Amino acid sequence: MLVPAPLTPTVALAQAQSGIEVALVARAIQPGEVVRVDVTCACGGIGPRASAFGRDIPLALSPDGTRWQGLVGIAVAPGVYPLMVSVPHLRPAPARETPLRVQPKKFRTRTLTVAPDFVDPPAHLVDRILSEASRLDAVFKRITPRAWDRPFALPLPTEPTPNFGSRSVFNGQPRSPHAGIDFTSPTGTLVTVPAAGDVVLAADLFFTGNTVIVDHGVGLYSLFAHLSR
Repeated sequence: MLVPAPLTPTVALAQAQSGIEVALVARAIQPGEVVRVDVTCACGGIGPRASAFGRDIPLALSPDGTRWQGLVGIAVAPGVYPLMVSVPHLRPAPARETPLRVQPKKFRTRTLTVAPDFVDPPAHLVDRILSEASRLDAVFKRITPRAWDRPFALPLPTEPTPNFGSRSVFNGQPRSPHAGIDFTSPTGTLVTVPAAGDVVLAADLFFTGNTVIVDHGVGLYSLFAHLSR
């Protein structure tokens, strides 16, 4: 789930010679952060294209109609990565490369010894796990128009626990970093959607239990896991 923080421009590159101006707006450019990409160009009603980390960045016209905007999640090791912006429908097609300078960030690691069933799922559940992974992949590939027009809000009135990015090592086997944040509340507490969107999945999944995914548009989703119902 994305929880917005105050953003200040970290990079603003004016590139008049290409007709493309790119600004990166973020709290920080580190693993676990989100960068807003602002693109200004004389490209008419058809928007530019952007990509980073080998993936396309969906862009949408800003509410005031002055620029194109997209969101980039940082989930890579520190380093310098190219962010490409182009306007392929123009001839000649202008293009610009902007460096994303990802800074290091340290996350907590815990090492635990648990029963083997908690580390390696039983063989009879493998097909279910693979099917659910394919289903989630299809959900997250769906790009829809922007649905929200107000700031995001927390889904619960309690503060989240600071465990995003923490990694667990079970029986000597490192697991993927924790990709969400946890809220502590009594069972049955009402969870509020943080912004407008469409519910695109409501199901009991192996890894995340009762799960709801909301599509807010432009490649931005909220995922709620381990719900009581």
